[in-house]
Amino acid sequence: MKEKSVLVASYKERFIWLDGVITRRTATVFRKMLTRLNRHKPAPIFLYIKGTGGDYYSTILMARYVERSLSPVCIVAHGFVVSGCFLLTQASRYRLAMAGTKFRFHPAALMLREGVKFIEQQEILDMLGRAKVCNAVQLSWFLRKGQPADQICRLFNNEALISLPKAIKLKLMDSYFKKEDFLKDRRIVRRLLRAKS
Repeated sequence: MKEKSVLVASYKERFIWLDGVITRRTATVFRKMLTRLNRHKPAPIFLYIKGTGGDYYSTILMARYVERSLSPVCIVAHGFVVSGCFLLTQASRYRLAMAGTKFRFHPAALMLREGVKFIEQQEILDMLGRAKVCNAVQLSWFLRKGQPADQICRLFNNEALISLPKAIKLKLMDSYFKKEDFLKDRRIVRRLLRAKS
């Protein structure tokens, strides 16, 4: 069963809402939304995010878009934020989250081509090499502001689940986000989604 994703923007309230899996299409649509918001005026943009991650390369692209945005992007994590979605929070200048948010590290997973029954040893070694590079890049994002490095590396390798207070202590998140602002924007998202269907 395919996981449902939501990606919607409110240009008036200057936020993007991402809930679900990151794909190539997600990255393309996200870039267009961010570009349009940057054209409107140089004011903060909020990116609400929750989800299980997704395509590694698309996640890195989205992180670069956030980092290079002309307007500062404030990321607001909520619910369960895993793997690529957690990595994406590290691209923002301001990293906030709702009380109760949980974060999980997730090293790169090896994916076999569809329909492959047998795999050569060299192909396995090549895949492991790529996974090591992907993991090193992921860790570098978490270690930009996060500390202590040895503890973050251990948590990453163990695919640890951490709470918001722990993420703040490790300097992986900055602070809490106001519940009333979150609920107001979530109502707007629901209206936008109803209008689309």
